[in-house]
Amino acid sequence: MKLKGAAPRSPGALHKGFLCDDRRAKILPTFSCEAVSHPETVKETRYADRVMRRIRKFVIFGVAGVLISSGTLSGQSREELRRKYGEPVSETFMLSPGISATATYATNGRITELLIAPRTTGLIKSRGGTLSQDTVRTILDELVPRSARGKHLISGFVNLTCLPENECQGSSEQFQNVTIYYNAGRDGGLNYAVVQWKE
Repeated sequence: MKLKGAAPRSPGALHKGFLCDDRRAKILPTFSCEAVSHPETVKETRYADRVMRRIRKFVIFGVAGVLISSGTLSGQSREELRRKYGEPVSETFMLSPGISATATYATNGRITELLIAPRTTGLIKSRGGTLSQDTVRTILDELVPRSARGKHLISGFVNLTCLPENECQGSSEQFQNVTIYYNAGRDGGLNYAVVQWKE
């Protein structure tokens, strides 16, 4: 069907003056709005898509670069942590395979607390093993000799309720200079021991 007065058009060219609605469908029943598009419009759309893809790539690479340079994606080193946050307030030492001691310092460098505990590499630290009482007492005698503890004052059991695990039970020893707390574990062992120096 040829419309009177209509100029011939090449395939793919959109005829001026026609609207993509029901009126045009009645005149040209075989016309498909989705199938007809202007070549220039298609070219501009493809160009815009390429530009948007490049912009997205630049944004992704830029964010990744910032994260890497800030140390978020890469592992932090000891020197980096010291540079950012200053000297550490505590350090952990390996006393023997599987046993560690964490020392906490005052601002003048004096030790204020020692934590003796099993070395746990798993994600859940409360699920570590236990230490025998003899092993812990031998370590304490080396790190905090009885002469450094001062006069013995009192000893007793600590029976506290700590929900949800209820893992605060144990015993304590009060000395003139320090307090030692033994956290009771399974089968008569110890989860950890804490030595705190008095002011």
